[in-house]
Amino acid sequence: MYQQAENKDAREQRSHLAQGGQDEVFYEEKHGHAGCIIARQVKTVKEKRSVSPSYIPLDNCFLLYYYVNERSFIIVEIHMADKESRKKQITEKRRKQILKASLDVFSRKGYAAATIPEIARAAGIATGTIYIYYPSKRELFIAVIKNFIITAPLLNLIDKIPKGDITVIFKHILQDRFDLLKSETMSQMPSLIGEVQRDPELKALWLEQFLRPFLSRIEAGYHAMTTSGKFRRLEPAVAVRAVGGMFLGFLMLKIMEGDTSPLDRLPQDKVANDMVNFVLHGLLNNAGGKKGQKEDIK
Repeated sequence: MYQQAENKDAREQRSHLAQGGQDEVFYEEKHGHAGCIIARQVKTVKEKRSVSPSYIPLDNCFLLYYYVNERSFIIVEIHMADKESRKKQITEKRRKQILKASLDVFSRKGYAAATIPEIARAAGIATGTIYIYYPSKRELFIAVIKNFIITAPLLNLIDKIPKGDITVIFKHILQDRFDLLKSETMSQMPSLIGEVQRDPELKALWLEQFLRPFLSRIEAGYHAMTTSGKFRRLEPAVAVRAVGGMFLGFLMLKIMEGDTSPLDRLPQDKVANDMVNFVLHGLLNNAGGKKGQKEDIK
């Protein structure tokens, strides 16, 4: 719809973009770096009019345009991404495409029965393309579970622990995990994780690429909290696994109970509050004859 001027040094160009429309649009343009075109003035032959800009991100550029009427618009700004940015965008898009198709196939068929060609067909790409991103089915499988469980919102919350309100952050972490439980795929996750234990090579990858890095990240956060005096000085490896095991077991029980879980009859906010209270303050009202540090979260 947009045709770049043949002479890039031209300062003004006439453009008629309406398909059979009557409005002819003129605009003064300035050519910037990397093909960026910035409109300085916008007007029509018949009348000057005030129009609102719209913004569309594309695979290799960012497009800003002004809507004139139902058949006519003016492209006023095109930011072309550089070669490296375009490459990263394409890589990320393809990786998400592969992971989404893989999650579907692995969830339906399990690790052993699923095949790379089947995943490629589901993703609408060539089989060889998957091997560019993931050298083996094992590495793809670990990447799928990691991508599903360790989400960006979860990592953002974990990174906020040293400097944020721990009560609020823990509550948000629990709510994030509760939201994950609502996914249909989550019901298949225990069986998929169980397959990790039956394959020694898969288990080694699981530990190397998923579990150890994740636990180390949380241990670093716990160490920062003890240094600041917010947490007791327990061994980080012990404290992280104790709390992590509690959260994991809590969620696993919820999955196994399914619709019969009593947690479904309680407000999610209430469940999160009680769990946070339990983790931070324990079961006892008094510890060593002293009052608990905080009242129950309201």
